[in-house]
Amino acid sequence: MNKHLTIEQVGYNSTMGVVRQILSQPEIYLVAVGSAACTKSLEYIANSMNARERLVTRALTAKDYTLGKNARAMVGLVQKVLDAGAAKGIILYPSCLDILTNFDEQEILSALHNPQQIPVAVLRRGPLVKRKLLPREALQKIWETWGLVPLAPLTTNLPVSMTEPLVDFEQIIYASDGSEDILLISPGGCASCLREIFREDMDYVYATRFDDLFLCRACADDFVEAVLEFFDGSRPLLLLGTAVSKAVGISLEEIARKLHRQGRDVRYLTTDGYKKC
Repeated sequence: MNKHLTIEQVGYNSTMGVVRQILSQPEIYLVAVGSAACTKSLEYIANSMNARERLVTRALTAKDYTLGKNARAMVGLVQKVLDAGAAKGIILYPSCLDILTNFDEQEILSALHNPQQIPVAVLRRGPLVKRKLLPREALQKIWETWGLVPLAPLTTNLPVSMTEPLVDFEQIIYASDGSEDILLISPGGCASCLREIFREDMDYVYATRFDDLFLCRACADDFVEAVLEFFDGSRPLLLLGTAVSKAVGISLEEIARKLHRQGRDVRYLTTDGYKKC
C-alpha cells in the first residue's frame, strides 16, 4: 500500500486531545471555520466539556471556499471575540480546507483591531499540514509563549445528543444497518469527527488517511489499489465523499467503476460534509 495513503477502522477513541487541552484553559477561546462536519464535531466536544461559550465557529459552504471567503470569516470571528473583551487568549484552528486554500495567517492577524494586545495564535494541524512539530508540541510552544501551564484535558463519557441535524455522510452512517462496509474518503480528520459524534465502535465503518504529498499526485488507481489490499471483498462496500475529496476532485464514480472491473460489489454516494440532513 502507498505509504502516504492508508485505510483504518473508525472505532471510538477520541483523538481531539489538542482541542480538549485548549478548551481546558480558562479564558482561552477557540475559533474555527470549516465544513459543517468540521465545526459540528468541535461543538460536540465543547458541549461535553461545558465550554461551548469559549468555542466560536462558523460552518462555511463549498461556494464560500471557492470565492475565498474563509479568510474573511476567520477575521470576523476572531474580531468578534476580541471585541467582547472576555478572552485572555485566542487560538485560531484552521481546517483541512483552509490548509488546502493556503490561507495567509499573517494577513489575517494583521487585519485584526486588537488595542488590548490580546494574544492570538494560529494552530495548524491535520494530515495536510507540512510541519516539523506535532500539534500538541505546537500547542505547548503557544502555552510557553503566553506563560501558561498546560492542563490535563478534560474527558467525559456523556452521551451525545442527536437532536441537531447530522451532515450527509454522518446521517448515512447513522442509518446503516451494518450490512455493508462503509469507506469515507478523507485525509483522516473526518474520522475523528465520527468518533466524537457516535462514540461507539463501528466495526463496519472505515476511513482513508492521506497527507499533502499524496494529494500532489492522487488518482483513482491509488484508492483502488488500497481498497483491494485492505478489503477481502466478502462484503459490499459503500464509498462516501467529504469536503476535501470534493475540493480536490477525487471521483468516487471512477473509483467504484474500476473496483467493479475487479469484481468488487461497490456503490457510492456523493456526500461532502457540507449538507445537513
